[in-house]
Amino acid sequence: MEYGRGMRTRHATGSLTSSRLRPTRRAAGGPPAGQPSGSAPVIIPSGEKIPGKHYVGAYSPDAREERLRRFYEGRTRRVWDRRVKYDVRKNFADSRVRVKGRFVKKSDEDKLRTALGPGS
Repeated sequence: MEYGRGMRTRHATGSLTSSRLRPTRRAAGGPPAGQPSGSAPVIIPSGEKIPGKHYVGAYSPDAREERLRRFYEGRTRRVWDRRVKYDVRKNFADSRVRVKGRFVKKSDEDKLRTALGPGS
């Protein structure tokens, strides 16, 4: 017997449903029923759009254009420079001993200094 293929499962609500026959959900604001999601608008060379094929994913072309415009506008305002908020923390981190980029504990720092010699 194959498990999981067309078997009935019991859910927390107490209803029995077939695992193969679950209805699929449509995203809110998506294309009308019967129209595949993700269909791009078909544009005729004259510039007219074919009716019924006007959604791009879950958004109309105008809504998609507005979302893309807001995304690109926000991207230009992002701050890519790193700003040091606490100078004290930076100074402390710069003065601590590191091994392979990681900080060394204070107790191990003394051992490391004695092992490397007086010149370090």
